Amino acid sequence: MNSKFKISEDFIKLIFTSTTGYLKNSEIDKLINLFNIEIQKCYFTKSSEANLLRILNSVFDRSTFLKDCLKYPHHIEILILVSSYSNFLTDVIVRNPSMLYYVFNPPNLEKDVTLKSIDDEIKNGITNFKSFNSKTNFLRRFKRQKLFVIGLNDILKNNDLEKTTNQISYLAKGITKHLFNLCYDEILTRKNLEIKDDKFCLAALGKLGGDELNYSSDIDLILFYDENSIHGKSPQFTYQELLTEAAQLFIKTATEITSEGFIYRVDFRLRPDGKYAPICMSINDYFRYYENRGAEWERQMLIKLSFVAGNEILFSSFENYLSNFVYPKSFLKSPLEQISKMKIEIEKRLTDELNVKLFTGGIRDIEFTVQALQLINGGKYKDIRTGSSLIAIKALVNNNILSNSEGKTFYESYIFLRRVEHFLQLMNDTQTHEIPKNGEITEKLAAYLNYKSTNSFISDLEKRRNGVRNIFKSFTMLNNSIEKDDFPNIKFADPQKAKRNFDYLQFGKSIFNAATFDKKTIDAFNKIKLNINTYLAKSNSPDEVLENFTKLIQASNFPYFWFNELAYKKVLNDVLKVCEISKKFCDLLLQRPNLADLIFTRKVYTKNLKSIQNNFDKIQIEFILTFQFALRLINADDLSIRLINYYDEKIINTIRNKIKGEYFIAGLGSFGSGDISLSSDIDLIVVTSDKKNNNVNEKGILKFLYEIREILPLTEIDFKLRPEGKSSNIVWDIDSYKNYLTKRARVWEFQSLLKMRFICGNESLFEDFKSLLVDSIKSSKFNFKDEIITMHQKLLSYNSQRIGSKINLKNDFGGLTTINFYLDFLLLENIEMTKSLIGTNTKHKIDKIVLSKTSKKILLKNFTILKNIVAANEVISNNSKKEMPETLNNRRLYEGLLKIKTDLIELLKLILEENKKLFEDELK
Repeated sequence: MNSKFKISEDFIKLIFTSTTGYLKNSEIDKLINLFNIEIQKCYFTKSSEANLLRILNSVFDRSTFLKDCLKYPHHIEILILVSSYSNFLTDVIVRNPSMLYYVFNPPNLEKDVTLKSIDDEIKNGITNFKSFNSKTNFLRRFKRQKLFVIGLNDILKNNDLEKTTNQISYLAKGITKHLFNLCYDEILTRKNLEIKDDKFCLAALGKLGGDELNYSSDIDLILFYDENSIHGKSPQFTYQELLTEAAQLFIKTATEITSEGFIYRVDFRLRPDGKYAPICMSINDYFRYYENRGAEWERQMLIKLSFVAGNEILFSSFENYLSNFVYPKSFLKSPLEQISKMKIEIEKRLTDELNVKLFTGGIRDIEFTVQALQLINGGKYKDIRTGSSLIAIKALVNNNILSNSEGKTFYESYIFLRRVEHFLQLMNDTQTHEIPKNGEITEKLAAYLNYKSTNSFISDLEKRRNGVRNIFKSFTMLNNSIEKDDFPNIKFADPQKAKRNFDYLQFGKSIFNAATFDKKTIDAFNKIKLNINTYLAKSNSPDEVLENFTKLIQASNFPYFWFNELAYKKVLNDVLKVCEISKKFCDLLLQRPNLADLIFTRKVYTKNLKSIQNNFDKIQIEFILTFQFALRLINADDLSIRLINYYDEKIINTIRNKIKGEYFIAGLGSFGSGDISLSSDIDLIVVTSDKKNNNVNEKGILKFLYEIREILPLTEIDFKLRPEGKSSNIVWDIDSYKNYLTKRARVWEFQSLLKMRFICGNESLFEDFKSLLVDSIKSSKFNFKDEIITMHQKLLSYNSQRIGSKINLKNDFGGLTTINFYLDFLLLENIEMTKSLIGTNTKHKIDKIVLSKTSKKILLKNFTILKNIVAANEVISNNSKKEMPETLNNRRLYEGLLKIKTDLIELLKLILEENKKLFEDELK
């Protein structure tokens, strides 16, 4: 949305009178054209032109200035944007035109603003002045200059919102720190006192505390000290008296309007007992107040506490002590309930103005919801203890307290609303939050935010407000229109059994109909009951979901913890979804109820298991992967990678210091090829560089086997694929292996070694072994086609003897084994490619070794589906046999989990037939 403004005769006249004799007519025309080009890029109006004329008239040497504009077009861009979108910045330039030359130099705009850089600049600048007044005037000028640069970068869209609010806050903290220190030193000088160590702390709250200050915000502060010591001889002064005088001088100096402007509007009313209390108190006075009389809103306020000036150790003591007050383990009343009531009272006083801070779906809805969730969860998750709303939203999403979509709505809407707020305040340097219903400012705002019209801006604003408000209502007590029946539209197959399950969940009723839950547990369940009903109403298997969920609660010693944690709708829905899908999830929880801690701590959502896996056992990892696969957070490939990473780490840690000399350990089978599933075995080989330590190493590897089996129970771990199998030693040196491979190895052993993957030890030795394998295959006399066909037929013959009508995903003709044999044949026949593909996963091998694009596409698709069905079979049915009955009763669970749109059994038959044809065509 750009203007169609045409520059006036007054502007053209000013250009001509200022440049005639300095520029050629063609250059003047070019200059005017450059101004026109920039004007068309933004919403330029008559008032914008008035600002531009004011700026040009304030410049001392206008002719040279305009000549420079012709030479440096970015000067014109800055002039047009400032005159269009900020009366405030225009006023700053008119008052001090040299500011323009400062920002025309790109490094001055690009220079980062940090707490340290602000502190250093003030320290260096303030030493040039001697009197108290000259130093404070320097701070006023410094603020104006820095705020101008920050604001200009904002208008130029050089910085995002978070960086802009940080910079405004750093500027305020730096100036506030030095101003308070000046006032403190001034009082001590007047009293002829010298106090060596600062025993006070000036701390920020509100937007300054969270480093998210606006251009026109007040700054909220509190002041406390260590102890009320006595200073001076005659007269004597208490430390509180000295600090009080310093604070009073600070307030007067900061708020006083002078020819240089004012510094900041300062507010100390958030201290205990507000304006009726002393402006500063001891740290113990603060502690006693919060322990005995601290209100819920003060917990919310203290979330944004941060250090400004004084003694940092004292601040740390203050912050650490109050952490239990701000983030207690439990609340008498829910912060969500308290905050929703506060918001209702605020909204009662609202007019129909578009106040981005206070209206429904505005900044306050986001901040209040985020702060309530921080209060509730901050005791458990320290990373959500932050004064920054944007950082807090990210942390709440990371801990699965807000869903991804809720976090995205809050995050994007907060940035949008704060940008609107910034524009309004930059326009006239007023503490406003209201969007005019119509008029030039609203039109300029819409254009600045890149909307095509004011209507499209207002429409998007309303859409964002509705999104924010819906989330706010979902977390607070404002949504009272939900149906409260026990079974709203739930199609139970057995309503009586469902009623018994509900009675247990709500009251802990036993078969004797006696309630066993206390009031706290009953209240906790009632808070999630409606959400459970909502889920069950949409479920295809409400009886199974409710039955499984009830079993989990019955197995728990503390049902309250379950209900309390499931107050978060996303987590509740996820748990119910997994109860609906996964028998394995339910079985694991029933066997080990303490696995619920992984849900309560949100560890089940951990994406990077490497960061936490060292502290978890195999069952915990299996539980996390089952949960994630059931929710489609990961697929079968992801599951394999995470499980392999876990196994590898355990193997590497356990084998350490158990083998002497150079060696390597490699994985074989599905563990080697990267296609492992939850129930897969771990097949290993160990190879050393020579024989001299074989006896010692044999003992070491047996010790390793004992320990690793203790660490990974219920997982078959073996070295059975070594030469001569179980009858031989486990440890083989490379020379003995060479002799075996060249003289006695069979084709199936070559096949097993093609899946070999390095785990730990000496990589050079592993590479030598790969070369040895390739050479052995090259020199072998086997007819690989005949051998592959014969072994494949034997497996099919053995598999055909199974009882019952079942599809074997692995060993039926066309299953996973057929794919493996097909690839093994291609690798053995194309030996030059073999070495580079040893130890790579099946998909990679298909991609590299299958030449026909059609065959490659079919094979990749079919392998992916089969691998995911294997994983789904384990998760859904807790079945490790890779068999599926053709009359699949819970077929829709498989189809839904895997997003299969056709009949699953028919699809499997088609896949097996396609794979069978590929195999037969290749090995004719």
